[in-house]
Parts: sequence; structure tokens; C-alpha cells
Amino acid sequence: MDVIVHNREQLKAEITRLEARKTDLELSLKQHLNSPANVLASVVQMVRGSNQDTRKFSELFKSQDLYGVVARFVMPLVLNKTLFRSSNFIVKAIVAMVSQKASGAINKNVIHRVSDTVSGFFDKFTRKKKKKPVALIGKSPAEVVPPPVTY
Repeated sequence: MDVIVHNREQLKAEITRLEARKTDLELSLKQHLNSPANVLASVVQMVRGSNQDTRKFSELFKSQDLYGVVARFVMPLVLNKTLFRSSNFIVKAIVAMVSQKASGAINKNVIHRVSDTVSGFFDKFTRKKKKKPVALIGKSPAEVVPPPVTY
């Protein structure tokens, strides 16, 4: 693509060639983006990335369980309505793309591990302390009186 230009005429010829190529590319891009289906296909291809194979839209969700599919739609909504409320459109779009990519890692096992961790954290603060057992060393069973039962 590197063109070596030696004089002014070659420079003018290269400029006219590049301008003609620019108009051709603009025209082809305008024709490609003429229909909404082509625009959607372009956006889906950008989001999916070039390293993945081409799959149908319905096959995108078959590899995920219900938790992953729900997270794919709920995470961007929750993040944009809470943390990024006053952000602009570009930030919200980036958050949506990143959270949809991250939802691929969410499945049933991850949800259960997180819920177990959170419930274990709260159990530390809410469980009652156990009373120490009464020492019976040196006492006969008749001398041991059980503590009163409290409800």
C-alpha cells in the first residue's frame, strides 16, 4: 500500500486515485447500510468478534443456561439504571457490550457459589453464640442440675 512519490504529478495522481477510492467506498457503505437488517448484522458481527464462527442468532443462547440468558439482558439494564444513570450514550453502550460479554461466564454454579458466600457472610453476624457446656468433672450425676430452658 506504500506508494513512493517522486514528483508533483505522481502526487496529484495518487491524490485523485485516493479520492476516487474514497467515493467508491462511501457509496458501497451507503448501499450496505441502506437496510436495517444489514445494520443489525454489522453490529452483531462487531459484538461477536471476528474469532468466533458464524452462528445463528438463536444458537447464541443454546450454550447458556437460564441464568446466563437472564443475566445477558438484566445486567446492562441494572447497571445503566443505577451506577451509570447520568452517563452519556457511549458509556452506556460500552457498559452494555461489556456486561453482555461477561454474562457468558455466568451460569447456575456461579450464582449458587455467590449466594452461598453472601449467606455465609450474613450468617456470621446473625447466628447466636453457643453456650459452653457445663463441666461435669468431679461431680456426680445427681449433683448436676440442667440449666433452665429459655425461649
